[in-house]
Amino acid sequence: MHIWLSAAIAFCSFRAGAADLFDMNVPTRAQGMGGLYSVFPENSQVVMVNPALLGFVSGINWEVVGLSAAVNGVDAVNDFKDLGNLEGVGAFNSLYGKNLWLGANGRTSLALPYFGIAAFQDVKGSFSLENPAFPSLNLNYTYDSGFNGGFAVPITENSAVGVTVKYIDRQSAEGAVALGTVVTGDTDALLESVRRRGTAYGVDLGWAAQTKGAMNSKFSLVWKDVGNTSFLRVGDAPLSSPIYNNLIAGVGTEFTSGLLDFRVGGELRHMMNDEVSFGQKVHLGTEISLPLIDLRAGINQGYMTYGFGMDFLIMQLDFAQYFQELGAYPGQTPENRVQVELRMNLSLDTKLSFDFKDGKRRRLKQRR
Repeated sequence: MHIWLSAAIAFCSFRAGAADLFDMNVPTRAQGMGGLYSVFPENSQVVMVNPALLGFVSGINWEVVGLSAAVNGVDAVNDFKDLGNLEGVGAFNSLYGKNLWLGANGRTSLALPYFGIAAFQDVKGSFSLENPAFPSLNLNYTYDSGFNGGFAVPITENSAVGVTVKYIDRQSAEGAVALGTVVTGDTDALLESVRRRGTAYGVDLGWAAQTKGAMNSKFSLVWKDVGNTSFLRVGDAPLSSPIYNNLIAGVGTEFTSGLLDFRVGGELRHMMNDEVSFGQKVHLGTEISLPLIDLRAGINQGYMTYGFGMDFLIMQLDFAQYFQELGAYPGQTPENRVQVELRMNLSLDTKLSFDFKDGKRRRLKQRR
C-alpha cells in the first residue's frame, strides 16, 4: 500500500500536466466544437480568449464558477483502476507502455462592456511506465494559477481592439524517475528531481470585427503571450519553460431563427510556429442550440469531436469527446479524451434584469 501512497502524494503534489500542452483554459464547450473558441466564447469568458471581444459585450456577465475534469478515455481508467492494490516493482508489469492523462480546470470571470477580469487554476498531468529493464516513471505536469484583466477600445461600431494583462504562477515538471524511488516512498527526492517553479506576467493583444444581419459573422485575431511569457525563478527550483507566443485567427457565422441558433466557424492556432504541422493548427466546429440543450461537433487536429450541453438557466453542464495529437503530425499518435464541465453563470441586461432567451442564455450579446 505504501507504493500507492507514495505515487498519490507525488501526483497530488504535482497537481498534474501533459507534454502536448498547447493552449490554456480551453473550455469543454470549445473542445466539443473541434477546439474552436476564438469567435464563439461565452460572454463572461472573452477576457481569457480575445480582449477585443469585450467591445461587443453588453450588460453584466459573471461566470460565478466553472469546474471541469478530463481523462484520456475509459480504457485508461480501466488500466489504472487497480493501481492502489499493487505491491512491489514487478506488480507494475501490466502498465508498461500505457499512459494515464488527467486534467482539471477551475475559474471565475466577469465581463462588462469594454472591461473584464478572471481568475483561474488549470491542471494537466500524465504518467507512464517505461523501460522494463530499468523501470522508470515518466512524469509530466503543469499547474497554473493566475489572474487576467483586460479592456477593449472601439475602432468602429462593429470592430474593436483589446489588451489583456495576466499573471501566472506555474509549477511544472517533465522527466523520469526510477520506479524504485516511488516504491520506497522517497517522495521528497522524487519531487525535487523533476519539479520546476516560476511566476510570470504576460500580454495578449486582440482585434475583432462583426457584421450584422440575418446571419451575423465574427472575425477574431488574437496574439497570445506577445514576445513569449517567460517565468521568473521562485526559490531554488529550476525555471519553468516559457509560454511561447500564439497567433490565432478565427472566423464564424451565427444564424438565429425562432428557437434555433446555428453557429459554424474555424480557426488557425500557432500560426507563427513552424514546428507545429498545419494539420495540428486547424480547428473547425459547429453548434446547434435549442431550448435547454446544445449539440456540437467539429474537427480538432484532423480528428472528429463531439459534445453537448444542457442549460438550466444559471447552471450549465457540458460534455466533450475529442482526440489530442501527441505526435508531430495528425494521424501519428492520437489520444482519446473525454471532458465534463459544470458552470454557474449570471447574466444581467442593461436594465439589470436576468437575460435569457427562449430557455437559454444569449452568447456574446451585441451592443444595440
